[in-house]
Amino acid sequence: TATYGAAMRSGVSHGDVVISDGPIDFPKTTDLNAVIVQSQEAYEHMALSSNQHDRLSATREGAVVIVDKDLVSWNLPETYRVIPAPMARVAAEGLGRRQVMNIVALGVLQVATGIHFGKPLISEDAFLRAIAKSVPSRFVELNKKAFLEGVKIGKEALERA
Repeated sequence: TATYGAAMRSGVSHGDVVISDGPIDFPKTTDLNAVIVQSQEAYEHMALSSNQHDRLSATREGAVVIVDKDLVSWNLPETYRVIPAPMARVAAEGLGRRQVMNIVALGVLQVATGIHFGKPLISEDAFLRAIAKSVPSRFVELNKKAFLEGVKIGKEALERA
């Protein structure tokens, strides 16, 4: 399967999001509750490296690790809750646009955090409103559909996990 995205263009990239009910006083992410891995290169960088950017060493025991089951071969300790989902395949084959893989991944994350924490960290409605507000109008429906497909495959993956 061909790789698309930042990993293809210039190496591994990562983004961090901090969600909190209270003030966030330290922007560096530590003690992570969830990680999404969308390529083998990213997995190897995160899981096998010992550098300061190693996301898995900063991930708490019992954390959710969402992996693209078609693109990533993983061997993680049972201390992680691994959720394999076909994010790239759903984006490319199901939606016809591999570029929405990240939005599919957010749908999987929304479901996973709901199960893991007893309630979603961000509601499905909030995600859909954010898409409508931040995505160019010609891509809103595609991105909403991608998110909802991610929710669907997330539920399926959690049933198997």
